[in-house]
Amino acid sequence: MKKANLSENSEVEIENKDGPSLFFLVKKKLSLDTLLNEITKDKFAPRK
Repeated sequence: MKKANLSENSEVEIENKDGPSLFFLVKKKLSLDTLLNEITKDKFAPRK
């Protein structure tokens, strides 16, 4: 995976082998690693 810095209001597409691609609108400047951490944290974190 390529590392990238995302500028404000970037749209990011993540290919999903099990279904449609996922799109995220990045509203603040952050790194791709940070974005992926946010996505996986929300998806796989245990629900309280």
